[in-house]
Amino acid sequence: MKTLFAIHKTGNESLIGQFELFETNQNEYFQILNSQNKRGLINRKGEIILPCEFDTIHPSITENSILVSKNEMFSYYNTNGIKLIDNLYQVADVFENGLASAKLYESDMKYILINKKGEQVSNNSFDHFFGFNGEELGYFKNDGKYGFINNQGEIIIENKYEDAKGFSEGIASVKLNGFWGGINQKGEEVIEFKFEDSFNFYEGLSRIKGKGGYGFIDTKGSLVIPHQYSFAWIFRDSLASVTKNGSSWFIDKQGTPLNSNQYSHIDQFDSSGYARFTRNNLMGFINKKGEEVIEGKYKEIDFFYEGLAYYKIKDKIYFINLNEEIVIERKCSKGTKFQNGLSKVKMKNLYGFIDKENNLVIDYKYESVTNFYEGYALAENDL
Repeated sequence: MKTLFAIHKTGNESLIGQFELFETNQNEYFQILNSQNKRGLINRKGEIILPCEFDTIHPSITENSILVSKNEMFSYYNTNGIKLIDNLYQVADVFENGLASAKLYESDMKYILINKKGEQVSNNSFDHFFGFNGEELGYFKNDGKYGFINNQGEIIIENKYEDAKGFSEGIASVKLNGFWGGINQKGEEVIEFKFEDSFNFYEGLSRIKGKGGYGFIDTKGSLVIPHQYSFAWIFRDSLASVTKNGSSWFIDKQGTPLNSNQYSHIDQFDSSGYARFTRNNLMGFINKKGEEVIEGKYKEIDFFYEGLAYYKIKDKIYFINLNEEIVIERKCSKGTKFQNGLSKVKMKNLYGFIDKENNLVIDYKYESVTNFYEGYALAENDL
């Protein structure tokens, strides 16, 4: 076991107790282990939300509910640590659109849909329920066939498909007679059943694989960018990165390259509006106009976070701004991205934090520590 602390950005510490950090649920919550390997949940401030008495805690906290298991039975708590639903379920999933799928103990082992009071919302049950994926309709499987329901548990589209994916931008990819096509939320065919692979739409286009490689179709199923790439990412901000013959670049929605440069690798654009590229084993950045705003000269460099990107040379760390000016140079063994205005840095196996003016605002004294989020971080030291 380790001594676990919560740290405020001012450096003030709060002792949590003798635990080990086990897993990050989300930025706000962490799972902890006690000496009996039972799991609990704490928030960033070190407040214990759930005591260490559970065998599992689901990594996703959705709709203010936490799915836990004890003695092979599942139950739900809210983020105030109050039990919502008792240990009734042999199998259960997280809440989405106000519903969760679960299997009652000693039932016929079919999934039912429950609300946050633990009430079954309809008489329908399913061999499997796949969730809503952020859309109005979720999809299920019964008797080997797939269909769709609403958040009242009502079957809206009968299970008649050989396979299915969730809705995206109002269209679901479904398989019938060996081919994939698309339907709307009324179950009407809007894309012909002629594709060998499923598809998901982002910004009105979906990548799809054909004989020549990856291309893109629109919401009518028309091939607007031919099958030609060995790999393609989804469109974001009207651009997608593609790969062909070992080179990568960005294209627009007409398939036109963003610029004439090709790279051995290129990442998606980050929140700064820059995309990191690799050429001749060196990294740099381009903007959304295709301009190389930071020269490809770095052996390794991180993405931009809070306007700064980190790299290391020998025993020094550096941070550059969006104009490629070095704003931080510090002798230490490791640095990390800025979050909440602070960067975690390492010296002689201990971590501390610096601010954007390169001041050591929290001394090197922690054996392991998380990044800050909303003013708090969690740290561990050996007993």
